[in-house]
Amino acid sequence: VPWCLSLPSVLWSIKKSCVYVLGGIVDETVKKGLTEGKARDVGIDTARLPVKECMRMVTVNPGHVSLPFNQVLDVMQAVYGGEDWGTALASHIPRRKGFAPRQQPLIPWQ
Repeated sequence: VPWCLSLPSVLWSIKKSCVYVLGGIVDETVKKGLTEGKARDVGIDTARLPVKECMRMVTVNPGHVSLPFNQVLDVMQAVYGGEDWGTALASHIPRRKGFAPRQQPLIPWQ
């Protein structure tokens, strides 16, 4: 499951039986949609972390909203270890990115 902030599909659970490929690094700076397109071409599902659903923008001039590999990995490890998405994202996304936790996550099934 490659990750990219602009993907429409949201990764709500991390499963032991899945292999997760962190991608999307070039999508913001080189060519948008490259990772998603390549994954789709070979039949791999894609998803993004629920940043928009669990965090809110708190600055008028946000920094670059893409996350480095280590932050994405830290968030995924925290969720896999039992943390909820909001806590994991708030713990591993630096405040300088302009995000703060939502009081109530925007979860589609609630």
